[in-house]
Amino acid sequence: MQNKDFLIGIIGPTATGKTDAALMIAQHYNVEIVSADSSQTRIGMEIGTAAPSIEQKSFVRHHFVNFIKPDSDWNIKKYVELAGNKIKHLNERNRIPLLVGGSGLYIWSLLEGRSIPEVKPNLILRRELEVVAETNGHEYLFNLLQNEDPVSAQRIDPFNIRRVIRALEIIRTTGNPVQPIEYKDIYNAHLLALEWPEAVLSERIETRVNDMFQNGFIDEVKSLLLKYSPTLEVFKSIGYQEAIAYINNEITLDKSIEMTIQSTKRFTKVQNRWFKKNDSRINWIPGHNKDILLEHIDRFIAQEKNNE
Repeated sequence: MQNKDFLIGIIGPTATGKTDAALMIAQHYNVEIVSADSSQTRIGMEIGTAAPSIEQKSFVRHHFVNFIKPDSDWNIKKYVELAGNKIKHLNERNRIPLLVGGSGLYIWSLLEGRSIPEVKPNLILRRELEVVAETNGHEYLFNLLQNEDPVSAQRIDPFNIRRVIRALEIIRTTGNPVQPIEYKDIYNAHLLALEWPEAVLSERIETRVNDMFQNGFIDEVKSLLLKYSPTLEVFKSIGYQEAIAYINNEITLDKSIEMTIQSTKRFTKVQNRWFKKNDSRINWIPGHNKDILLEHIDRFIAQEKNNE
């Protein structure tokens, strides 16, 4: 075996078919799925996050899916440590880790061995900065970052409000900027992503959101609100704020669905900045022809065996 742990990744934006592709791969190879979806970690949020079903999880083992409560402490640093240990353990057992998800920060933090700042969340400051963004727009918020931490501003997407706020949180809490990230090739990682024409992906998103609401999403949110405060960070995941607004009689159900669809489409644009078509590490596959995935994986595994 090489010194680097081997893994295969099915990554990319929402609604591209990552879960179905992963299950197809599991029919042909000795894999266990290592989730890279930040929202799917939470118990009780299965419908709203399109988490794998009980049946799907019984077919192939999933890690880091629906395993912590919505109010439990969880962050990228913990994920990188635990997921890294799991990938190593699976390699030792001669099982293939199949990294599946669309959380770009989780995926690249893991694969690049990023050093995650140990700065506890400052919820008061976060809320203040969120109000700034809501009141003045993302450009104003990003200008704050450019003034306070120009180095970080050069590599952070201005539209990714959460990352901008986190960078401001770190500089204001520690007095030090977010440390530059140097790419480290620490895994023998083979990454695949499914590509769809924009119009087709838009239709897939609309279908997914409509199915989500038809399959009991509102009841899921109502059940969560009986146990947890609506101000929890996890309820900022797409769909939950829209569902809460409907439950509070602030908007109609149709409006809630429409807003969730639009939020999801905007989010895929953010994801596209994490998963760029010109990134040589990612093999883009036509979404309608998943059989090509198996050809790629056969080649990846053959390469791995030749390197042993």
